[in-house]
Amino acid sequence: SAGAAGVGAKVALIEENLLGGDCLNVGCVPSKSLIHSANLAHTLRGKTHLAEAGLSVNGTVDVDFEKVMERVRRVRSEISHHDSAERFTKELGVEVFIGRGKFTSDKTVEVNGRTLTFKRAVIATGGYPTLIPIDGIKELHDEAVSIKSNDNPRPAVMTNETFFNLTSQPKNLVVIGAGVIGLELSQAMQRLGTSVNVLGRSGKVLPKEDEDLSQLVKEQMISDGVTFLLSVDKYVSLSKTGTILDNGLPEMVLEIQEKGSDDK
Repeated sequence: SAGAAGVGAKVALIEENLLGGDCLNVGCVPSKSLIHSANLAHTLRGKTHLAEAGLSVNGTVDVDFEKVMERVRRVRSEISHHDSAERFTKELGVEVFIGRGKFTSDKTVEVNGRTLTFKRAVIATGGYPTLIPIDGIKELHDEAVSIKSNDNPRPAVMTNETFFNLTSQPKNLVVIGAGVIGLELSQAMQRLGTSVNVLGRSGKVLPKEDEDLSQLVKEQMISDGVTFLLSVDKYVSLSKTGTILDNGLPEMVLEIQEKGSDDK
């Protein structure tokens, strides 16, 4: 939209949720901010590498997870101007509509009760995560993201879109999926002090990448302390145990069925 407006086109940009898309809000920016903190903690704990560089750290490296996540949101906020409605309107000449667009003909779209006429339309809605079929997961996820105010601790059942809303650090974290997003969040959380288990079905990590490179990533993550279970046949159920942990999060149990096993 900015490029078209820059060469003289009259452009309208319609967005139902948040400007900036995945990268600013739930992707590159928050994830790399989290990874930055995780890598610092990992580096400071790497006494051998520090000694080779003539450095040493006395004492322990403590992680304040609340401040880590506060920084993630601050970094996101500091650069959000670049994707803001104000910048697109005042600096780039794009008319911004915050609302849900609906095509009413091959030349018109309706948003917020107003009909816009166009010669060309670009649909760039992107994608969103879906919950895999596990008994109980939808109810727990709905509880986790509910806007209703209550005093009950919310379960930490997250997708990549809601992960960065965390303020309390989980002691144990199960990540379903051994792709890029799952692995980068798994390694970061492990390096920040959470015990992470990665589950998958394909028998390997990063199944779309070269096997030798995938193996290097897996070996490094095992060295970091991440554990892998990559032979899942079925994710059976997810439920709360009724126990509230000292970090304020409800304890949960994920039941799975492994390939070649009758045990759950």
